[in-house]
Amino acid sequence: LPSSVSVRGRDVEIHYDVEQSADGASFGVARLRLPEKLARTLADEELPALDRPLRFVVTRGARGAARASTLAELQEELDRPFTDKEIELLESFAAQAVIAIENARLLTELRESLDRQTAMSEVLGVISASPGQVQPVFEKMLECALRLCRAHMGTINQVTDGGFTEAARIGAPSEFAFRLDNYRPPPDTPLARLLARKSTIRIDDYSATEGYAAGTPAIVALVDLGRARSAMQVPMVKDGEVVGAMTIYRPEVNPFDD
Repeated sequence: LPSSVSVRGRDVEIHYDVEQSADGASFGVARLRLPEKLARTLADEELPALDRPLRFVVTRGARGAARASTLAELQEELDRPFTDKEIELLESFAAQAVIAIENARLLTELRESLDRQTAMSEVLGVISASPGQVQPVFEKMLECALRLCRAHMGTINQVTDGGFTEAARIGAPSEFAFRLDNYRPPPDTPLARLLARKSTIRIDDYSATEGYAAGTPAIVALVDLGRARSAMQVPMVKDGEVVGAMTIYRPEVNPFDD
């Protein structure tokens, strides 16, 4: 369309714009800028015949401020890519999001560090208050470990003559009465691997282990009565030998991380 049409022998400007319908769809419109007197007296049939519809639906939609002198320019405005300013604004938001994520990570690390320091202070306090007694120290260590690692149950087993004997337990369900007493773990069970490797052992799901499938009493009791699923076992090593193991458990399949 041209920028103007003739109405009663007068050139009338055509203004192209963008509007939104009730359902939110954007569309282009063309308006004739008629003088007030002419607009009051002009009959509908005197309006100029245009070579295309005045209303056309815009699939992507306009951004609410399209201005053009011709229909072609209006369509180009509606279909054009995002502007440099819009891209710059989005990139700015993305950069701010990165900063927010990093700040959250640093704050989490700080809180975790403070929690660990608090736990160490608690353990040292019990050691000072209970000279020569290991039971209260073991229990305080387990209490702190469960809190920091979001676990529900923990045990400390000492090694004597190659067998594990339970020295401390915290958080166990009342029905879980099974306790290790000079327990010699069968081959390829988690405690056996811990003894052989002298390193931390993670169990993603105790109910999926070979020991549980084979009906090993200690593991069956641990899963069915102790409600243990994911676990982490850490060896207690002295002079290169395993003298015990600390184990913490979660009641759901939720593996421990580093």
